[in-house]
Amino acid sequence: MNTFLELITKSEFLDLRLCGSAALSSALIYRLKVETLFLLDKIKEARMQRIDISGEVPLLLEMPFRQEVYSTSIEDLISTLETILEDIIRGRRKQQERTNLLIEPEYTFEPDSFLNKISEMVAEFRISVLSEIKKNQSFLFSWFARERDILEKAQFFIFFLFLAMEGTVLLEQTENDDILISGVPVTTV
Repeated sequence: MNTFLELITKSEFLDLRLCGSAALSSALIYRLKVETLFLLDKIKEARMQRIDISGEVPLLLEMPFRQEVYSTSIEDLISTLETILEDIIRGRRKQQERTNLLIEPEYTFEPDSFLNKISEMVAEFRISVLSEIKKNQSFLFSWFARERDILEKAQFFIFFLFLAMEGTVLLEQTENDDILISGVPVTTV
């Protein structure tokens, strides 16, 4: 098991299908071992019931039964699984070398560029919202997001939350579960 974990952590990519195959193989092996134990117990009970207690010699002589549960050791099973895993990985590397394509692309997350992009998008959105507020004083979210797909509507909603958080707009839920967007009233001291 440790060798499998080392092999997975050293590989270039994490293959969950390979981990699932190893888990399924282990589960099947243990299931077969348990079924073998139960089968041996049933055979032993059946033999015990066939023996006549009266002392008479049975007509048929039974061959001695070997009471060994495991025909292979755990080390043999693990080494076989390691060999299978190494063959699979070698096959994938050969396939990758032939096609010169990455099996799973590596994604990097850069928080600074992500935050800058969000800030730019909110700034553009703020300009369009403030111009709409100057025209109409207030408007409904459903009207503003009409003719937009669901992804854009969700994006608009999140942008409105940003604008409300910074104090640019007021958001108010109406009776029909729509959102009324209005400008923040200017207070003089």
